[in-house]
Amino acid sequence: MSKLQVHVATSEDVEWIVKEAGKRMLFEEADRAYLYNEEHLLKVYGEVVKQGVTFVCTCQGERVGVLASMLTPNAYNPKYTSLLELFWWVSPSYRGTRVAAMLLREFERALKEKADEAMFSLLPASSVLVEHFEKRGWKIRELSLTKELV
Repeated sequence: MSKLQVHVATSEDVEWIVKEAGKRMLFEEADRAYLYNEEHLLKVYGEVVKQGVTFVCTCQGERVGVLASMLTPNAYNPKYTSLLELFWWVSPSYRGTRVAAMLLREFERALKEKADEAMFSLLPASSVLVEHFEKRGWKIRELSLTKELV
């Protein structure tokens, strides 16, 4: 797995982020295919990438992973900025390589440069261990539950 590189996502990455990574994450991993609205997602991620906090990993020019995030004022106190992870996806053939760690490293760099705090979520079936985050200084602050009515 040589030639892995991470770059800040640009408008040229948006179509892949939505139509490949985002779609596969919603359909195959989150089991929430009903949320996939391509037109809306293209518009949203077209704006999100302008913040410079979404990262794409490539291997020899092929996109193999993404960590999409956005900056927003903290919901309780707008003088603080929160960096919110929207989704983190790595192509199945690149899981177990450095791709996920490289994307997380860039997310943490963006946190240090542009925000006061970050929030990250993992799917229950994720192979990423909470302990991995705790070793990097992350703390569990809340548990997120979802009740679907659709």
